[in-house]
Amino acid sequence: MTKAPGPDKTILFLAAGEPLVKAVKSLRRAGYRVVTMDRSPEAPGHGEADNRIIGSIEDTDAVAEAARACGADLVLAATEAGVLAAATASARLGLPGIGVEVALTCLDKGRMRQAWQRANLLQPEFRLAATAQDIRDAATELGLPAVIKPRRAWSSKGVSVVTRAEQIDEAIESALSHADEHGCIVERFIDGPLLTCDGFVKDGHVTFSMIGDVEFQEHDRYRVNMSLNYPANYPAAVIEEARDLVAAAVDAVGHRWGAFHCECIVAEKGVYLVEIGGRPGGGHLFAHVIEQASGLDAPVLLARLLLRRDVDAAPRKTGGACYRFLSAPPGRFVAAEGLAGARELPGVGTLGLTIRPGETGGTVTHDNARHGWVVAGGTDRDEALQRAKDALGTIRLQMEN
Repeated sequence: MTKAPGPDKTILFLAAGEPLVKAVKSLRRAGYRVVTMDRSPEAPGHGEADNRIIGSIEDTDAVAEAARACGADLVLAATEAGVLAAATASARLGLPGIGVEVALTCLDKGRMRQAWQRANLLQPEFRLAATAQDIRDAATELGLPAVIKPRRAWSSKGVSVVTRAEQIDEAIESALSHADEHGCIVERFIDGPLLTCDGFVKDGHVTFSMIGDVEFQEHDRYRVNMSLNYPANYPAAVIEEARDLVAAAVDAVGHRWGAFHCECIVAEKGVYLVEIGGRPGGGHLFAHVIEQASGLDAPVLLARLLLRRDVDAAPRKTGGACYRFLSAPPGRFVAAEGLAGARELPGVGTLGLTIRPGETGGTVTHDNARHGWVVAGGTDRDEALQRAKDALGTIRLQMEN
């Protein structure tokens, strides 16, 4: 077993929101000194860290200065927002990381698709678009239905599935409102359920931690993920095809050290790549779900991997896990009952609400707009799903018009 590092090893941990509290605890328990960085002074992860720095994790200069100030041996980005700053600051300071080019390719959906195109990997046909007219022309050329989204954005912000011509203008406005100078991308819509996978890459060798299936929100435009279920309920041949495709996708973007999160569509003609992140899965996937599904302490494994320690990323078990989200009914949220009881139900690892009094329920437009969550585990997939449904079913939301 790899010996835990001494307290002289310091990690600058980018982001300190509630989903990452457990990650901070795990890293400290493993012997690391952890300094959290987040723009919010109230971020709960700060309370579990050895020290905290208040600042934007998207600001490369601020991240580099924070790393210098705390004597960081590693800058660890746990969310998409901090990936580029972590990679750039690490390169500037001579610290280990995923590399700036890898970060840029994984963050920019245009560069990502071009890399996969060069590798001849199966993915939707696409067009890059800088202006509203470019987007409209690309949608016309590819045909409807199509997916319109910013090249650089996360949490599904600005992403729309366009099925009818009258939806294009609103979709263009949404995409451009979340886009930066890199513009947008238009993709041919591929119909089929989603497959999601998480894993690690060590010197170019890919190991999968978990592969799951996804339930979407029932909406023709906003296909937001509402339940991630593990292990995936797909035939063995589909799982094997996905593993081969994702391993090739990791290689094509140049990712050789660290974690990855990848999503694919399982279509009639095969498995298609959707996107990949050169970082752990978002929300509670990193610190909670991977452990439920595979028995791995993902935050500690990732830190040791990036520090080039000898680690074994193979899953310790194949357990059932479910990461399910709450959808509040239309109306204005007033209060909730049953949260304490739901947290005490068998198999519930973490559960909470993100909707606040006065906010509205109804359709969820992107991942960060979902209204609550639960992570539940079980001996198998079915038990985990049932436990998650039971927990959310215990919560009673009071809404008003």
